[in-house]
Amino acid sequence: MKALTNQIIILLISTSLFNCSSNNPDNLNPDGDYLTCDISNNSFNATYTAGAYAVNTLAITGMILGTDEFVNITIYNPVEGTTYNLESITNEVNTTSITVSTATDEYYTAGYEYGSGTITLSYYDSNSAVGNFDVIADYEGIGDGSVSITDGEFSVTSIIKY
Repeated sequence: MKALTNQIIILLISTSLFNCSSNNPDNLNPDGDYLTCDISNNSFNATYTAGAYAVNTLAITGMILGTDEFVNITIYNPVEGTTYNLESITNEVNTTSITVSTATDEYYTAGYEYGSGTITLSYYDSNSAVGNFDVIADYEGIGDGSVSITDGEFSVTSIIKY
């Protein structure tokens, strides 16, 4: 009996170690709520991150509480495993974009008519999402300017549905 019990335990451990299948080919499952990136070589680490879904649009927002700084990602018609090329969006119904508010309360956007870059949605289901992004976002005010947003990563584990 003891030998059978040991074999069952070994079988369960082996199964758990080698059973790593996922709908996500990179196995990038959500591992908390976070949004991080570098904005013009300055580290951005959100202290609060949330996700919401409404009207075919996934929105992920990371903000530093107590400041005006945030990064907002919107993905129109989200599909797991898709990379969204922001400079190719010409349909104003497609709201896929990234908007950033800096410490100086300036707004920069990559998406329809602004900036360039990509957002990759590596994992997505009705409750959670994981992805990464690298963009050049253009200043939305009067005048010129842009910021580079690199090494962006996000994970949300509780998407609110409206």
